[in-house]
Amino acid sequence: MARLVAFIAVLLTLTSYTAFADTNYKCVLTHSIQRPDGDDSAEVLNKNAHVTDAGNTFTVSPDGIKTITSPELTDIIGQNNQPMKAGTANNLMYIHVQNSFVIANETEGYIYADCVKIDK
Repeated sequence: MARLVAFIAVLLTLTSYTAFADTNYKCVLTHSIQRPDGDDSAEVLNKNAHVTDAGNTFTVSPDGIKTITSPELTDIIGQNNQPMKAGTANNLMYIHVQNSFVIANETEGYIYADCVKIDK
């Protein structure tokens, strides 16, 4: 019986650790600007940008120096019934949908797309 209890304790510990492990991604980082005159632009800044997904938050570094961590994200349903996570802080929207992460305000944003899991 003691062996069974020890085995369950170890299994629960490993399960808990796995559930909270960060996932690292390599993504294409694009800076997008929407202008009132309709002359929108998008520029690829980095094809090797990294994102760390902690489940209900994510961390990025658009300039490669300063890191930005999202607020806690909430599960929502987006356009076309697409499940996603979103949150807001300091007039910024933070969105995680499938293999993409976005930090944006009403006129510009940083889009981390085509993300692929990597080992850190």
